[in-house]
Amino acid sequence: MVKWNAEGELQHVSKALRRFWRIGEHEAVDGIQIWMQRPFSTLFELKWFPELTDMVLLVCSASARDRVLRCELLDMGAEGWLLLGRPNVTRVTDLEDMDLQLSDLPVHMGMGDLLIANEAAQISLKESEKAAAQLRVVNHHLRATNETFSRFVPRPFLDALGLDSPGEAGLGAHVGVSKCVMFADLRSFTALSEQMQAKDIFAFINGFLETIAPSIRDYGGFVVHYLGDGIMALFPEEPDGAIRSAIKMQEALQEWSTHQVPQSNSHLKLGIGLHFGHLELGIVGESGRWDSSVISDAVNTASRVEGLTKVFGANLLVTREVASRIADKDAFSLRRLGRIAVKGRKKLVDLFEVLDALPTARRERIAATIPVFERSLLAFEQGKLEEARIGFSECVQQVPDDLAALYYLNDLKGGPDSEAGGKYVHTRSITPT
Repeated sequence: MVKWNAEGELQHVSKALRRFWRIGEHEAVDGIQIWMQRPFSTLFELKWFPELTDMVLLVCSASARDRVLRCELLDMGAEGWLLLGRPNVTRVTDLEDMDLQLSDLPVHMGMGDLLIANEAAQISLKESEKAAAQLRVVNHHLRATNETFSRFVPRPFLDALGLDSPGEAGLGAHVGVSKCVMFADLRSFTALSEQMQAKDIFAFINGFLETIAPSIRDYGGFVVHYLGDGIMALFPEEPDGAIRSAIKMQEALQEWSTHQVPQSNSHLKLGIGLHFGHLELGIVGESGRWDSSVISDAVNTASRVEGLTKVFGANLLVTREVASRIADKDAFSLRRLGRIAVKGRKKLVDLFEVLDALPTARRERIAATIPVFERSLLAFEQGKLEEARIGFSECVQQVPDDLAALYYLNDLKGGPDSEAGGKYVHTRSITPT
């Protein structure tokens, strides 16, 4: 508290304020100068008092300008003027730095309560910030865990199960869907791996998968399983994207092998089989370990079809279930290979070779024989075996390494009366090597 008389002469400075401003207890008041910082900077003078009455002021001692008082100037009439205020601080520690205690503050202004409340708010804020920081760390770890989990169980797989997060997955969760199944396998890898050290094999496999996997994602598919040097993937119902993906995978493999493994470029081939059907997607395993799985006859069929690429010398084979669902019929060049019985399936599989997956020169040579090949296949299926033999022989003359034509010629070696006729090829079971 500071008091002036009616003439503006300083009469009294309280003990607490003297201590606050570092003014000696016995120092005469007529030597003390009060400096105002707000609303304007000046020494207190009587002529300003009427205008400053009842305003919020910031004042200090001329000798201690770092210790500011937030106060009001009150008109006491004949008794003079009274300046009441409190240190311009926000925390108890600020008060203690000025050698003051809460008990030194004017009780009627509630300054102590305000500082205590503010101190409690600061503590609460720090605790909240600490909790928020811990939550950010937990969320970061959770995101990292989810991202890692999604590399083992793809997000589209969880979406198909209707799960928003991996944490919702449970053993036995499953759903039935109809999708296009792809199996792809790298040819001659076993022979190639014999020339590599263990660390080089992993680097090679990862490089190979890194090369072909983007083509799967680019066309709406996702990899369900990595099978060593092969993959199993699923695509939406319309198979056009799956076929385009398979073609792109072949192109990417050739580009990668040319630059990464030129010494084995002529040996790197990728066999791909596509089939469409009903699938059951779900979580299988036991209490100690789970895994995502796809169970259906369609999966087995797609795997067998991929294996037949070696039998027919094809890069990409599809079943009739796939071929019949192609939306853009003119986008691809297909050659029908006939109805084949594969191991593990009673129903015959009607196969088609997608020539677009072959290198350009080979594609053009085989495409030129399609009319003859299809006439020969029809004759074979109708039991006109001599006509079929002549036709397939013509195909082999034009393309000596056409394994599809050679496949049928091998069945016809015995002639029209042989037991190795048309019925034999339809009923025998082929197990890809």
